[in-house]
Amino acid sequence: MAQPISKDQYLNHLFVFLLCVDVGDFAFQDIIPHLDTALPNLVPNVTVFLNKGVMVRMRLNMTGEGKYHKYPIEAPSPEYDWVFAESMDNDSGGTREGSNLAFLYGVLVDHLSNSRLEPTDAYQYTSNLVYLRRSTLKWSKGYPPEYTT
Repeated sequence: MAQPISKDQYLNHLFVFLLCVDVGDFAFQDIIPHLDTALPNLVPNVTVFLNKGVMVRMRLNMTGEGKYHKYPIEAPSPEYDWVFAESMDNDSGGTREGSNLAFLYGVLVDHLSNSRLEPTDAYQYTSNLVYLRRSTLKWSKGYPPEYTT
């Protein structure tokens, strides 16, 4: 029988992303002052500007490859910094929008594959989000069906 890896019910971090469809005249340098002063946990882990590129917290390793940090709150400030990577259309027909969505898909799959997921009661969760009044119900027969046990 498999042993639980922890007594904690929640092991994975909250993964937050922001998807902006059209960012108009967005310029990364305009938000740098905010990024430099904001706590990393107050900025989405990944921001995807569908028609421009992606913004993540990243560092370069010894070979010059970029390594983004999924959970910015854990990224030590001197080692990681916010970076904007502008996407380009490629010669094989790929689009920047497709590239940006593929990046978002990849980071979401990576997060989920490293998260502990348990079955949930979707009805219990959503019942707290839906507000209906009995007085506003309209029955097709004009009255509610009789309750039977």
